Amino acid sequence: MSGERYQVRVCVPGFRRYRGFSDLVETHCCSATSCYYVEFPSIGYEGYFQKTDVEVMEVKKSSQGKENYRSKKP
Repeated sequence: MSGERYQVRVCVPGFRRYRGFSDLVETHCCSATSCYYVEFPSIGYEGYFQKTDVEVMEVKKSSQGKENYRSKKP
């Protein structure tokens, strides 16, 4: 994966609770459906997921300088 990385959540059973990272470049791996390549460093897994199953996590800084993540549809 190259380019800018975005934190994402994948809405597929077994992956939703893990933090994933993607460059959000649309690909077509094995079907006509648009996919994103997502890496999950905490579980050592990477693969392609349908674009509709991937939520981009928007980074919001709090007044105390902490980062808060909220779901945001691409």
